[in-house]
Amino acid sequence: MANDLTRNEGNVWVIDTASATNIATDKVRIELVRWVVTAAGVATDNVQIANGEGDVVWESVNDLGSAQFQHESGAPLYLHGLRVPVLDRGILYLYLDLNRS
Repeated sequence: MANDLTRNEGNVWVIDTASATNIATDKVRIELVRWVVTAAGVATDNVQIANGEGDVVWESVNDLGSAQFQHESGAPLYLHGLRVPVLDRGILYLYLDLNRS
């Protein structure tokens, strides 16, 4: 699978591949972040979201070492550019706010 920025008419971006380069270069408004690992999770699993400059603005760690887990955060993120430099395992779902300018 590859990163999918078109799912649900572009409202949900599905990220399964980490990248040190920008996935998006424009303004991005994220309403909800959901990180899902369905198998083989370990305590060191980590995910990071960064702005276009590479500054980490959101991070989560599998603190419990669960093999299967889901982490959600509803705190909105307003970024200029988007990178996911770390995604050790699983899929990151980014639910976008397309109604704000």
